[in-house]
Amino acid sequence: MGPDGGSVLSLAASPGIEPERIVLAGTDGGGLYRSSDRGQTWLRAPGLPTDLAISSVAVSPRFDDEKAVYVASRGSGVMRSGDGGETWTTRSDGLTTSAVGELVLSPSFGSDQIALVATDRGLFRSNNAGKLWAPVGPVISALSVAFGPAGSGSAGGLAAFGGTVVGLYTSTDSGRTWSASSLSGRPVT
Repeated sequence: MGPDGGSVLSLAASPGIEPERIVLAGTDGGGLYRSSDRGQTWLRAPGLPTDLAISSVAVSPRFDDEKAVYVASRGSGVMRSGDGGETWTTRSDGLTTSAVGELVLSPSFGSDQIALVATDRGLFRSNNAGKLWAPVGPVISALSVAFGPAGSGSAGGLAAFGGTVVGLYTSTDSGRTWSASSLSGRPVT
C-alpha cells in the first residue's frame, strides 16, 4: 500500500464473482484502500479524507446487487457508499459520538437492513441501513460487536455479541435488547 497507508486496522472482501469482487483495507490515518485484482494492487478509495483512521469496514452480503460498503472511524462516525467505494455519504444520525470502533452488518442485511456499531458510548443499532442509529444495551464503552448466524437467536432473531470494557453482553433478538453474560461459565452478578 505504500508508506502513506499506515497500519491496517480492518479488512473486508465483497462476496460474489468477478469482476465485481473487491477487497477493502482500512488504515490507521491513511484512509481506505481498494483492490479489484485480489490484492495485487491497491488504490486509495476516493471521496474520503486521506488521513482518516478507518477502524472497521463492512460489505453488504448483497454487494453484487446494491454495491453497499460501510466504514467506521474513531473520529468521523459511519460513512456509506452505494457504488462500491467510489462516493460516500455520512450515516451517523442518532450516534452520540463520532468514535466508532467496529461496525457489523447482519447476515440478512439485504432484507433486514440491521447494523450494529461499538462506540466509546456503548452499542448502537440501526434497522434502516444506517440512516438512523439508536443506543441499545449498556451505556459503557463498547470495544467489539458481532452477529451470530441467521436464526441463532430466539424466535428467529439473530444472536449478537458485544464486548465492552466491563465484559460481554449478548442479544437474542438481533441487537434490540442486551444482557450481561459471563466468559467464565458462571452467571454474571
